[in-house]
Amino acid sequence: MDTEKHTQPEPHQGGFLPNRKRLGEALVISLLFFVVEFILVHFHELWGDEVHSWAIAGSSHSLGDLINNTRYEGHPLLWYLLLFLLEKFTHNIFYMQVLHICIATSTVFVFCFFSPLGLLKNVLFCFGYFFAYEYSIISRNYAIEVVLLFLCAGIYSKHHGKHLWVLSILFFLLFQTNFYAVIIGVPFYCYIIWNLYKVHSLRFKTIFISGLIVLSGTLISVFSMKPPTNSGFAIWNTELTLYNCAHVLSTLFNSYFPLPRLNSHFWCTNILNILPQHIFIQASLSIVLLVFMTILFKRDKKILFLFFAGTIGILVFTYIKYFGNIRHHGHLFLLFVLCYWLYSSENEASIAITESSRALLDKFNLWLNKYFIMTILLVQLAAACYANAGDVVYVFSNDMAVATYLKENSLDKLPILGDGDYSVSGIAGIMNKDIYFMRPKYWGRYITMDSTWGHFITFSVDGLMNAVDSISEPKKSDVIVILSYPFNPRGLPNWTLLKAFDSSIISEDYLVFRVHYLPPNPIKLNANGELLLSKGYVKEAMSLFRKAIYYKPDYSEAYMNLADCYNNGVNNFKEASVYIDSAIKYAPDNINIVFDKGAILFNSGDHKNALTFFKETLTLNPQFLSAYFSVARCYIAMQDNNDAISYLKMLLKIDSKNVDAYRMLSQCYKNKGDVALENTYDKKAQEMEKGRQQGM
Repeated sequence: MDTEKHTQPEPHQGGFLPNRKRLGEALVISLLFFVVEFILVHFHELWGDEVHSWAIAGSSHSLGDLINNTRYEGHPLLWYLLLFLLEKFTHNIFYMQVLHICIATSTVFVFCFFSPLGLLKNVLFCFGYFFAYEYSIISRNYAIEVVLLFLCAGIYSKHHGKHLWVLSILFFLLFQTNFYAVIIGVPFYCYIIWNLYKVHSLRFKTIFISGLIVLSGTLISVFSMKPPTNSGFAIWNTELTLYNCAHVLSTLFNSYFPLPRLNSHFWCTNILNILPQHIFIQASLSIVLLVFMTILFKRDKKILFLFFAGTIGILVFTYIKYFGNIRHHGHLFLLFVLCYWLYSSENEASIAITESSRALLDKFNLWLNKYFIMTILLVQLAAACYANAGDVVYVFSNDMAVATYLKENSLDKLPILGDGDYSVSGIAGIMNKDIYFMRPKYWGRYITMDSTWGHFITFSVDGLMNAVDSISEPKKSDVIVILSYPFNPRGLPNWTLLKAFDSSIISEDYLVFRVHYLPPNPIKLNANGELLLSKGYVKEAMSLFRKAIYYKPDYSEAYMNLADCYNNGVNNFKEASVYIDSAIKYAPDNINIVFDKGAILFNSGDHKNALTFFKETLTLNPQFLSAYFSVARCYIAMQDNNDAISYLKMLLKIDSKNVDAYRMLSQCYKNKGDVALENTYDKKAQEMEKGRQQGM
C-alpha cells in the first residue's frame, strides 16, 4: 500500500480537529487550490447552464417565487437558495464564481483534513479533473454535493459512533443538491448505520431519529425534483437495446479516464472517441474496471455493496431518464473516490496482510492499490491540466462576449429577441435584462424548461420575422436579434448583421443582427414580398403580404399575391381560394386577379368553374394569351377536345408562331384519334421550334 498511509489513529485535539500536521497540510493544499482556481476562473466564460441558475435566483423576489421558478429544473433547492441569498448583496455574476470556488476549496480542505490517504494521493485527488475543473471552475450545484459527501465521510471515518445527529443533518443537506447525491447518499447512509449498529449497538431511538431526518431529506429532495406533467424532460427510456446498454456502460470508463480529444471542442469528449466502434470498446473497458474494483474491495463486502449499489443506480438513471454529460458521469468516479477513502480508512489491517501475502489475487490487489489507482489519478491530473489550459486558450462560451458587446455599444437599450432558446438565455442572464424568446413566446432572463422551448417547437423563418415585427411595431424601435444558428436574411433590406461570435469550446456561437424599424408601407411591403417570392422565399414573402394586408385591408394585389403563394407555393387551395375571393371583392375587374381565381379552381380540380373565370378574363382582355391556353386546358380536362381546338386556333390568330399552341393542338387531335392532323400540327410545332432556335 502507499508508503505515506497512516497506520495508527491520529490523536485528536478535541471535537473534529486532527493533529496539527494534518491541519497544516490541509490548509496549505486548500490555499494553493484556491489561488490557482481563482486565477483560472477569470479565464472561464460562463455558459448557459451556469447563468441559468443565477437568472432564476435573480428573478425570484421571495422564497415562494424561487420554489415556483425551479419547478422545471429537476434539481432540489440548495444551490438556488445560496444564489438567492447571494443576490441580496450583489448582482455581479462573478461573485457566483467566487462562491463556487470557495465551496470547491472547502471540499479540498475537508478531503485533506480527514483523508486516510497519503499526501501525494490527496494532492492528486484534489487537483484531478473533477475536483479542479468540472466541480470548481464550472459553477453548478455539484460542488456543494462533493463537500457535503466528503464531510460525511470524514466525520464518520474519524469519529466512529459519534455525532450521528451531525451526519444526519449533513445527509439531509446532501440530498438537497441533486439526484446523483441521493443515488450515492442513500446506500452510503445505510453503510454507516449498518457499521455503527454492528460495532456500537445503537439504540433504536437514535437510529429512528437519525433515519427520520435522512428520510425527510430524501422525500423533500425527490418531491422538489418531480417535474410537472408538461416538463420538457419528463421522458423515460424503457427500450432495451445492446447499443444503449453499451453507451451507458461506456460512461464508467470515461469518468475514470476523462482524457478529452485534443482540439478546441474538447469538453465532454474522450480521446477514444476517434476509434471506430468506440462505444463498445469503452463499454468493454468499463467491464474490466468493474472487475478490478471488485478485486480491490473484495475484503470489505459492505464497501463492495456500496460501490455496486451506487454504480448500478447511476447507470440505471443514466439509461432510463437522462444520459447527461461528463459532469453527470463524473459521479461514477466520485463514488469510487468515496469507496476508496472508506476502504483505506477501515481496512488498513487487511491491506497490511495483502502486502505480506503471496496469494496471486492478493498480489494483484496490491498492484491495484499501488499502481493502477495511481495511474487513474495521473490521468485525472492530466485531464484537469488540459481542460484548464484549454479554457484559458479558447473561449468556452460566447455568452459573455455577446453581452459585453451589446453593453459596450449601448445596444442593450434596444428590445432584444433571441432564438436558440436555452443558450441565448445565458446572454440575458449575464446582462440581467429580459429578452424575448421566440419559441415559447415570452419575455424573460431564463427559459422555463417545459414543452414550449427549444427543439420541441419547430423553427420557422416566417415565425421569426413575425416575432420581430410584433416587437418592433408596438415599440416603434429597432430590434436586436440574436440567433444561435446560421441565418441569411437575403431580400430583407432592414436586417443588418452586426457581428458573428463563433469558435467557442461548447459551440455556444451567435449571430447578432440589428433589424431597423420601418414605418408601415403596404406598397413597399408588397413589393419586397414579390422580390422574395421571385427568389423562392415563399414563407418569408407570405409574411410580408400579410403585413401589407394588415396595414391596408383593401389591398387587392397583396391578397392576390398571398393567394398565389398558397396556390403555387404550398398547394393549399382552400386558403388560396379564400384570399383570391378577398382580392376579387376589392378589385373585381382586375384581369390578373380574375385569372388567378381560375387558376386556383383549375389546380383544385374544379375545371368547370375555372373555365368560367378564364372566359371572363378573355372578356376583360381578348389579347390575354395565357387565358386561351387555360380555357383549352379546361376543355381537355373535361374531354371536350373540339372546344379546346377552337380556342387554340383563336390564339394562333393573335400569335401565329406560338409553338405551345401547335403542340397542344397536336395533343388534341391525338386525343380525337386524328393521326394526320396530329402529325401536321406536331410537324408545325417542330418547324416553329427550329426557327426560334435559329433566330436566337
